[in-house]
Amino acid sequence: MRARRNAYPECCEYCGVAVGRDADGNARPGYRYADGRAICAGCHASAIKTAEQLRAVWQQVARTFERLGLTVDWHRLPVQMLDKPVLQREAGRGNVVGLAHSLSTALTVSSRVSILYGMPATLAALTLGHEAGHVWCREQRVRFDPPEREEGFANVLACLVLRDLPGADARHAIERLFADPDPVYGKLFRDQWALLQQLGWEAYREQVRNANQGAWRMRWFGSRQTAACLPRPGGVSRMCG
Repeated sequence: MRARRNAYPECCEYCGVAVGRDADGNARPGYRYADGRAICAGCHASAIKTAEQLRAVWQQVARTFERLGLTVDWHRLPVQMLDKPVLQREAGRGNVVGLAHSLSTALTVSSRVSILYGMPATLAALTLGHEAGHVWCREQRVRFDPPEREEGFANVLACLVLRDLPGADARHAIERLFADPDPVYGKLFRDQWALLQQLGWEAYREQVRNANQGAWRMRWFGSRQTAACLPRPGGVSRMCG
């Protein structure tokens, strides 16, 4: 889902095809969001722009988590869509498509998730799956060492969400996850996936759930705010957290 902006003056933010006119002058219908993003007609057809559409993606992610035995307090988890500048400002960085923000105390965890408005449905599902993985880690008091390994785990969950989706778009998104050259979102994802294949899901989940929990509780004082961002897949931008 890398935007090949050097190919044409106007390219789709998500698949890179020409928008407006291609190099041969052929018309390529597309749209432009208020924040400046160009999106082709194909990607726009499944774009998540309404609360109802977002709810449908959220429910799909919730079904996958339920199947995997991962408990998230979905009814107390606000999920919102933001324009690109607002999301980048909230994340404190550019090239972000998702953000999970958590406020934790010794007794409670309060989280919220923000994703980029108008993404194709497959990317929205991937993003919500990834960010929900961070929320699950906060609610379960899971603490990875080093912390970057959590990004690999979150992408494992995103991949499992995609595997529950039909169609070529989901298959292509999975292929991009496995081909991502990024040392965190790519390599650490593949490391975690290999561990999952070695242990099987049940044992892998429990190993993650129990990792460092004692150390987490022993070192817990007051409250802690964390934010995780997902950059745009393809090595261009990442999810926070």
